[in-house]
Amino acid sequence: LGCVTRSVRRTLASTMEAAIRGGLTCRVANAHSGAIHEISVPVDSGDDAYEALSRAVENALGGEKIVLYGPPWRSLDAAGARAALEDARTASGAAPPRVVAFDPAQIRGEATHASYEADAAAGRAVEAGVRVPRTLAEAKGWGLVRRESSADAEAGSSPGSGPLQRALGDFATQFRLRRAQGEAYERAAAARAHACAGLRQRAAVRDLG
Repeated sequence: LGCVTRSVRRTLASTMEAAIRGGLTCRVANAHSGAIHEISVPVDSGDDAYEALSRAVENALGGEKIVLYGPPWRSLDAAGARAALEDARTASGAAPPRVVAFDPAQIRGEATHASYEADAAAGRAVEAGVRVPRTLAEAKGWGLVRRESSADAEAGSSPGSGPLQRALGDFATQFRLRRAQGEAYERAAAARAHACAGLRQRAAVRDLG
């Protein structure tokens, strides 16, 4: 019975290897930066699943890494590598990553908290990127003003136009400027929301391991 069981296991393992053979994209979480990397694993290279995945993680993230698979989290082994590649073949892209990589240097305290400094820098970059036009010409240069019709362009511009027509032209200009400023604030708000979502995701990834 033991021989039969081992034979069945070998058959299942070889079947799984054949099923996932070819290039696969495995989602690997960096436990320090919180980033999720889409890593291509060339499982048709002749390496077994463990060697292929381990080498792909080290090549993509740079240098030796401590790799866990889970949950429950455990050191990556042959079975975990096969399961991770099977996940890469079948799981949806929205599923949480089941492979987490740690940098030994950061665990030993030899590296700085560069990942958290990068988070702060990203937030400062979003703030610095908030630009609101002060004039209609500036708004046009930034692509915040829609194309105006010839009638709108000529409104209030005729030398013989009366006070009311000139006032309406000035009002139209101010309205278009305020609308452009509103669009600039909307873009800034969307950028901040996107940055916050990224920070939340990285924080969640850091808690995986």
